[in-house]
Amino acid sequence: MENTVDKEMARMRQLLESLAGAAGITLTSDSLSEPAGENLFHHIIAEYRQGRISVDDLSALCELVYGKLPPHSGLYSLLLSGADIEWDIRHTPIAAANTIAELLSRFKGHNL
Repeated sequence: MENTVDKEMARMRQLLESLAGAAGITLTSDSLSEPAGENLFHHIIAEYRQGRISVDDLSALCELVYGKLPPHSGLYSLLLSGADIEWDIRHTPIAAANTIAELLSRFKGHNL
């Protein structure tokens, strides 16, 4: 029997695939170029801004995406911080708020 964590990760992977498709990206490998990652993350942020995904979903998607990016890119570092939002929001809310603000500010000028 599949546990709750496995079900949630499967849901997040399915959501990521759907958002990647909307961005015109096929996730066939374990890596993304930084431009493809930026494009994908514009779609993720749009979903968050429109209230279609939760802050926990945002954090989980950051976790799934950052590992596919070149490790020394700016987006990698930003999404690595974003992956901690889920924990931070429950333990250090100010840190979570700052990370969310940083994510949103990076993508505020992009319209989809």
